[in-house]
Amino acid sequence: MQRNDRSYKDLKQKQKSAIADKTYKMYLKFYLENQRMPDATEMNDICKSLFTAVQSLAPKTEYEEFYKIVEKREKSYEERILRDIQSGITLETLMVKKHKKTPEVSLN
Repeated sequence: MQRNDRSYKDLKQKQKSAIADKTYKMYLKFYLENQRMPDATEMNDICKSLFTAVQSLAPKTEYEEFYKIVEKREKSYEERILRDIQSGITLETLMVKKHKKTPEVSLN
């Protein structure tokens, strides 16, 4: 059952954490592809794509509220991304990890 009266701050910590993980992975993927952090327009695109997931969990969340949350987190992302790259993460390993989570489906 979906609650239509929830905002982002009403979500459970586990839900917020899952959204934060998705956000970080999108930033990491962007950095690996472009060798830089996203500019304001690109950040807006990332937020818009994530916002649909947030809206399904917390319909009362305003886009501006979510954008500010991502903007606040972004400050620590570059440092974390650089650490991850130093420890050997690449676009290929990022994509492999993503695919392992989804069960294989037989097309027969």
